[in-house]
Amino acid sequence: MDDQMLGQQLQALEQQVPVTGGPPPRVPHRGPRARTVLVGVAAALVLAGGAAVAGGALNATSRPGAFNPGQPLHCSGIAAMTPRQADRWLRDHGYVVTWQVEDRTPGVPKGQQKSSQSTTPPTEGLIAAAVITDPGRHELIVVVETGVGALGTDDCQ
Repeated sequence: MDDQMLGQQLQALEQQVPVTGGPPPRVPHRGPRARTVLVGVAAALVLAGGAAVAGGALNATSRPGAFNPGQPLHCSGIAAMTPRQADRWLRDHGYVVTWQVEDRTPGVPKGQQKSSQSTTPPTEGLIAAAVITDPGRHELIVVVETGVGALGTDDCQ
């Protein structure tokens, strides 16, 4: 079959394929206002000590939450454990864990809430999130919320 004949057959085939709709809708450009808000949120998280485990806006693509579908701790049962139980399980499975404790006591202004990191698990609190910081070395940060306002999470969402 020569090139001309192949070209004619491809053209005939293209004419038989129904074309519906148009190009995909144009996504509106995120202007300076959206960027300013994003930078403000990032700065607030850094000041609150939570940038390492934001898990949401800052790490959604670069460092997805370890409890997200498709991630290694999804539906692992870690979120239902106490921090000490989770620490034992994670270390038994080869993880290097940093614990980030966030105080969620109501009435304390956001800038004054306590936030700390340690390689030792806290004695109390609810596991709220986990972020893999170095997949090759199995390093992760596990966020534990303490105080009356602590919510925890479900690792099967």
